[in-house]
Amino acid sequence: MEDANRGAADAGGRTIRPQYQPADEQRPNAYVTRELSFEFHYFFMRKLWFRALARALVVFPGGFGTLDELTEILTLAQTRKLQSPIP
Repeated sequence: MEDANRGAADAGGRTIRPQYQPADEQRPNAYVTRELSFEFHYFFMRKLWFRALARALVVFPGGFGTLDELTEILTLAQTRKLQSPIP
């Protein structure tokens, strides 16, 4: 994510950081817009707000976290639990 945040910052854009941070494992990178850095204590709340504020979903090859979030969104779409369709 640091590369994406850096590219946006270099282009003059703002970036958001909805982060679940268990026990000081990660720190925000220097390129995140400070007022848009949110930390959640519960993982499901991060995913809830991530989906609620998203306008679209773009998935690139990643790890288990990427697969988890993709399958959750696809499950919600398939069971018609999303309030609005997500492209």
